[in-house]
Amino acid sequence: MSAFLEKPNKEVAEQLIKQDNTLWNAGIFMFTARSVLANFELYAKDIALYAEQALTKAVIDMDFVRLEKAAYEKVEAVPFDIAIMEKAQNIQVGLLTSPWFDIGEWSQLAKVCDKDQNQNVIEGDVITHNVKDCYINASSRLVAVSGLSDLVVVETKDAILVAKKSASQDVKKLVEELKAKQHPQAYFHQQCHRPWGTYEVLDNDAGFKVKRIVVKIGQSLSLQSHNHRSEHWVVVKGKALVVCGDKEYLLNENESRYIPKNTKHRLSNPGNELLEIIEIQVGDYLGEDDIVRYDDNYGRLQNEIKSETL
Repeated sequence: MSAFLEKPNKEVAEQLIKQDNTLWNAGIFMFTARSVLANFELYAKDIALYAEQALTKAVIDMDFVRLEKAAYEKVEAVPFDIAIMEKAQNIQVGLLTSPWFDIGEWSQLAKVCDKDQNQNVIEGDVITHNVKDCYINASSRLVAVSGLSDLVVVETKDAILVAKKSASQDVKKLVEELKAKQHPQAYFHQQCHRPWGTYEVLDNDAGFKVKRIVVKIGQSLSLQSHNHRSEHWVVVKGKALVVCGDKEYLLNENESRYIPKNTKHRLSNPGNELLEIIEIQVGDYLGEDDIVRYDDNYGRLQNEIKSETL
């Protein structure tokens, strides 16, 4: 009898290793859309139903496909291997003869990267002293490491991870802990992508927040207002067309506009290059959900998730 078994426990794995007819899955699957959908209908009907509803009711704007939230939240978080592969009857396995390495977490990535004389993998702006057998990745700032070994150190704009190589898969547990504590970093990124461009939080504290906003050529943010904050926009690159109340302003580099609280406003890029502004928010509440939309080019609704803004 042949069967697919996802992540067997230690005892079962030891028994399988002793058998000559055991093959280990490299995580490569090939199937037609028709076949895999048929298997979802057989073995995971609820997933198929809610996924179809989320896609059918999705809103497409520019490069974004916004799945319908209520249906998507009903989709069970279960691995494809367990939901389908362990149950499917129409599967076959083939031997892979090419080199293969499963890079599923940071310590595995370190094994395939070039190492220095101390067996360290260094990427980005990093300085070290007396460091051995570490993977260190700095993406946005200088990282200094001294007197350590057998560690993974990963720096991003959002957070810094420091872990033993053997525990680098525990990132999932750390994320679960962040969610349990309702920590903002579990839901928001420093740099967020939107249909019109990006925004990045540069600094924030009680009563103020500073953002860098980049608007694509020919794109516009929503016509909107805020109940709890005012904003000050300073153009640092490109040209900005600003609607503030019932007036329009064309701003060049090193020019600015103050947006009072509860005032309808809109930012657009009428130029032939990216528009970049620095936005300074001041108010008693600076949450991303303090937004009232009056018009939007991308079909976004007023009652969207709180992580949506601008």
